[in-house]
Amino acid sequence: MELRYHKDWRGNFGDDLNLPFFDTLAPRYKESQRDTVLYGIGTLLNDVHGTINNAIIFGSGFGYGEKVDWDPSTVQVLGVRGPLTSKALGISSDLVIGDPALYVPCMPNMLCGDDLGAGRTVVALHHRTNEMWSLTSDCSPDYCFLDPGGVSIFDYISTIKNSSLVLAESLHGAIIASAFGVPFVPISVRTKVDPTKWADFALSLGIQPFRAVNMPLPEDQFIRRLKIAAGSRLPAGVGKALFKKGLVMQEGELNALVSALKLTESTEDRVLVDRAKLLVLQRRIEFACGELDRAI
Repeated sequence: MELRYHKDWRGNFGDDLNLPFFDTLAPRYKESQRDTVLYGIGTLLNDVHGTINNAIIFGSGFGYGEKVDWDPSTVQVLGVRGPLTSKALGISSDLVIGDPALYVPCMPNMLCGDDLGAGRTVVALHHRTNEMWSLTSDCSPDYCFLDPGGVSIFDYISTIKNSSLVLAESLHGAIIASAFGVPFVPISVRTKVDPTKWADFALSLGIQPFRAVNMPLPEDQFIRRLKIAAGSRLPAGVGKALFKKGLVMQEGELNALVSALKLTESTEDRVLVDRAKLLVLQRRIEFACGELDRAI
């Protein structure tokens, strides 16, 4: 059985979580002889990649397209991320199980990472922001800038788990914060927060969709874009190295960003998930795991 998820060349926490998640909770999928595709964690359901058929959907979400082309006669839906996904598929909202990453606290093998935050507020950045700037965990005494493609899955989880506040540009940064009862504030540094997938996640937990706080980009962002674009035209290895490392943010630029983060940190618009609602979704994910094991 093929596990379908987005594979970013640079690495990305939410996508990369698929392998340890399903290896732990449904390990038999790898040996299954069924000619079926398992759609896992991520915004994978849309009309961009053609019709979905001969598949099992487990916690996937709708987005990045206008609709979902799928064949209900050959697709088994064990659960979807949120009510916007169930509406796009035309199925019952009873099949909303939330994002599978909400189940991470119930998986002891996932809780073995190092805390990189050292008492700082965690800024969970989108992977494309880290392609633009080299924001490492030690570039500010006040904030831990968490790169979803630059640390291990386990360190990513542990760092958010032990933080007191997460400023989340990455949806899965917010999801992991929710899973561990850590308040978060959606922000946008370079990448615009996708309204569909964020609203889908929020509504799954009974939270009203929220608006991201936009951070001021450095004045020379256009020049940086040109440099990145030029880098992508270099030989593949050189271009990828430039993207992976990012460009060093100047002191004045970093100070401006940190000042904006401090204002955001003081906002009262923090999101804290109700634990009872979280437990309901965790039970639904657990039940869906049992269904997946039987389906395999």
